[in-house]
Amino acid sequence: MENNKPQKQSLLNSEYLQVFTKVSVWIITPVIFSLIIGKFLDNKFHTAPWILGISLALSFTVSMIAIVKIAKENMDRVDKDIKK
Repeated sequence: MENNKPQKQSLLNSEYLQVFTKVSVWIITPVIFSLIIGKFLDNKFHTAPWILGISLALSFTVSMIAIVKIAKENMDRVDKDIKK
């Protein structure tokens, strides 16, 4: 007899957790870097809060582009799995 049940994966090896981790990193990392760099440059050039605001806007844009790319890759992978 053939068993067609999908095997259970542990939570740590779960594809869902990997996607969640990638998205979380792309949300947090650019914001932290933009805060550090923006505050430093604002203090150096006495332009508070302009450089910080611009760097946060750029980090938001970078984060959104990366998240859309991750979502598209995963949607393509799911479509391929469905078509098999």
